[in-house]
Amino acid sequence: MRRVALLCLLLALPAYGQADEPGTYAGRDASWWVGQLADEEAWKAARAALEKIGRPALEPLAEALTGKDPAVRKRALAVLRSLLVSKAPIVDHLVAALDPDDLRFTTDLLSLIQGTGPAAIPHLDTLVPYLACERRAAANLVRQLLYSLGPRADRVLPEVLMMAREGAAPARAMAVCAAIFLAPGSGEVVRAFGEVLPTAGDDDRKQLLFSAGSLRPDAPGYADLLARFSTSERP
Repeated sequence: MRRVALLCLLLALPAYGQADEPGTYAGRDASWWVGQLADEEAWKAARAALEKIGRPALEPLAEALTGKDPAVRKRALAVLRSLLVSKAPIVDHLVAALDPDDLRFTTDLLSLIQGTGPAAIPHLDTLVPYLACERRAAANLVRQLLYSLGPRADRVLPEVLMMAREGAAPARAMAVCAAIFLAPGSGEVVRAFGEVLPTAGDDDRKQLLFSAGSLRPDAPGYADLLARFSTSERP
């Protein structure tokens, strides 16, 4: 039995002095190693191999995120995270794998998407609704993405302002914070801030006041906003 195991190990290793072809490890391509993530005994070796393969493994790993096996999805996500994919062109796959029924997994995906920056702009229509996600960590990641994009993402401002007018108080506060990043000189954003702040909870209030520091003093209604609130609550 030991001899068989040793033989299998030797077959899995590249020949001495022989370099792997690009996109492969031990003579196997990235897709083959991704398939090994489903094996309870082999997945750790597969993870190590995929990390060595690097960038060519990104797409098959991203495709694995939409599979039905939760263990494979989790392992594929772990490898992607280790490969530091913040600038990798796989955001389409990450967005496609978002699952409202699995918010823990979705939050992990959003943490990767948040790091893709401008590559996420085509997917904002899908991402913005997560500002109202009941899992606050997920909502915060989308807010942070919009903060990093700023006015480059202002095409979703109407949707964000609509969220600021509707729904539960935490979601409205999250939407106003995001709107400030998108259009800090907008009178509509100033008005939304003034409407939401009085009904916000303590934590949301702190976040709103912090975000309001980005409002432009020349924004329409800004002076009136200052007059409405006490000194301690002014933006």
